[in-house]
Amino acid sequence: MAPFHAVWLQYPLVPAVALVLMGCCVHALLHGTSRRLNLLMAAVTLTIPGQILAALGAVGADRLRPYKLDLYIYGIDRLLGGHASFGLGRLVVGHESTIVFLALTYQVLPLAMVAIFAGYLWHRPEQEAWIMASVFLLSLAFSVPFYLLCPVCGPAYAFPGFPALPAGPIVPHPILLDAPANGVPSIHFSTALLVLWYGRKLPLGRSLGAAYVALTAVSTLASGEHYLFDLLAAVPYAALLVALGERIARRAGGIMIQTWIPRAYSRPC
Repeated sequence: MAPFHAVWLQYPLVPAVALVLMGCCVHALLHGTSRRLNLLMAAVTLTIPGQILAALGAVGADRLRPYKLDLYIYGIDRLLGGHASFGLGRLVVGHESTIVFLALTYQVLPLAMVAIFAGYLWHRPEQEAWIMASVFLLSLAFSVPFYLLCPVCGPAYAFPGFPALPAGPIVPHPILLDAPANGVPSIHFSTALLVLWYGRKLPLGRSLGAAYVALTAVSTLASGEHYLFDLLAAVPYAALLVALGERIARRAGGIMIQTWIPRAYSRPC
C-alpha cells in the first residue's frame, strides 16, 4: 500500500483551508462582513490546530500504551465474517485514481465538519450550530481515553504485508508497535456519522451525508487505517456523543464557545 501512504503525505487540508479563507475574504470585500461569515472563518482557521491537537493526543496514547491489541481486533474481524480492510485494500491496489480519491476523502474530514457548521449558520438557529460544534469537539476530546483503553493502530501498521493476509494462524497477544493508537473507535467514521446525523436537517444533507459515510467507511478500511470492528465501535460512540454531548453543550459548551470566538474574529478581513 505504498501509493496510498504516499498520497497521505501530500496532506491536502492546508491548501483547502487557504482556498476557503481566501473565498471568505473575497466575499467580505465584495459584500461586507457579517457575524456568520466571521464565525465560519473562525471554524475554518481552527481546523488545522484541531488536527494537530488530535494527532498529539494519538501520539500521547501511543507513548502511554506502546503494546497494541491489533491481533485481538484482527481475530474479531475474522469472526465478523472476514477481513474487510484486507479485501478492500487488495481491490484498490493499482488503481491510482481511486486511491487518490479515497485519500482525499480521508484527509478532508475537518472541512466536512466545517461545511455542516456553515450549513447550520445559514439554515438553522445559531444555538443549534453551537451545540453541534460542541459535540464535534467533545468527540475529539473523549477519543483519547478510549484510545488508552483499547490501543489499536490498524492493519497497515500491524501487518507489514498489508493488504495481503498474513500467512498461517494468528495467535492474539499484545504486540509492540510504534504507531498512533487511534483505532478504537474510528473517529473518522464516528464523525462522518455525526455529519450525517446533523446534515439530515439541511438541504441535500441526508443524501450527501450518507454518501460521505459510505466513502469514509471505504477509505478507512482500504487504507489499512482501521479494522471493521473499529467502524462498528464508532456507531455507539457517535450515539453516546449525541446523547451526552448535546446535554453538556446546552449547559456549558456552547456558551463558552460563543463568548470568545465572536470577539476574536469580530474584525473584517
